[in-house]
Amino acid sequence: MTAAIGPTVKPRLRLALSVTCFVLFALAVLSLQQERIGRFTVDEEWPIPAALSHLLFHSPLGIADKALVDYFRRPRDQGSTAEMVEQLVHDGIAPTHIEQMVFDGQGIGGSLSATLAFELFGSHARSLALLFLTFLGLSAVSYTLRFRGERLWVVPVFLTASSFLLLTVTTEFPLWATEAPIGGSRSYILLAILPTLHWCFELVGEKS
Repeated sequence: MTAAIGPTVKPRLRLALSVTCFVLFALAVLSLQQERIGRFTVDEEWPIPAALSHLLFHSPLGIADKALVDYFRRPRDQGSTAEMVEQLVHDGIAPTHIEQMVFDGQGIGGSLSATLAFELFGSHARSLALLFLTFLGLSAVSYTLRFRGERLWVVPVFLTASSFLLLTVTTEFPLWATEAPIGGSRSYILLAILPTLHWCFELVGEKS
């Protein structure tokens, strides 16, 4: 009887542990409220202005109206990213109809993710973190649906390590937190880890 139950119970325990680790990580990310610590230095340079230009002024994807670019170039000691976005959406701003493309090598990825975040979760800074968690959740679900054996340990181990990362000063110290906030463009490197391992294990060809 024990031998028959063991193979079934172990995957369920790993799955339950994966779900628990994800929930704890998500709650930890949202509790940080990084969008209210300061200004998102990198994302305010292009992704956020481009996303809001598309939503508010119907600019093409990845293109920012000069009015929003100038708005987010205000001194960094004035409010937080959350306050800047809330004030902009509440008070409004007149478009200049002078459209600009990204010129610092960031590419279109950041503006596309910011646009999708605002579309799905509303035009507020926390939407960036919510989209990040959504992608991470989908990645974890895809992995757990594919693997049931020992490789399922990858998910809880990765999420636990990511949770420990949130305990470091990089997530709370204003200067560091605003350079690479969770949900910002620079944090998306974390989302590549599970899919990369997924494909590596697929190439091996075993299902365990």
